[in-house]
Amino acid sequence: MKQKIIRSFVMGLLCCPVGLAMGLYIANGQHDGGWERFFVYSGSAAFAIPALLWFILVEQSRKRTNYRAALAGALGAALAHYFTWYFMMASMRISYLLTGKPVTSLGEPTLDLLEGLWGSLVYGVLSLVSYGWITLPAGFVIGYVYEIALSRNVISEKNPE
Repeated sequence: MKQKIIRSFVMGLLCCPVGLAMGLYIANGQHDGGWERFFVYSGSAAFAIPALLWFILVEQSRKRTNYRAALAGALGAALAHYFTWYFMMASMRISYLLTGKPVTSLGEPTLDLLEGLWGSLVYGVLSLVSYGWITLPAGFVIGYVYEIALSRNVISEKNPE
């Protein structure tokens, strides 16, 4: 079980740079402020979601395949768009609740955590349409290559299960 968690963690680490790079690209392209921490949300989502899906789809399956690994990477990349926006909205809401000061550019209260589920869906779909052509193939390739490396023992494991 420990090795499964470690391999899932490594999958998250492999996907994280894609999320960080996309987040930095988006944050640097905005001039209206408030985007400085966007790379934190995108990097966090790009780590957590592929790692979780790797654990569920690859590590928990009876038969590990390259295609299942590629699916975990691509699906993780797709869902990371949604969770990037939800992490951002949840962070803004928590900040608002703690300080009482709105953190939106319009100076109004942020969406609550339940409304953020729907708002994240809208922004996540728009994000997926805009940048998914980069992130989905990247997730697919990362998952596929990582599984090949594991199956060919390119990545050694000290205590295999």
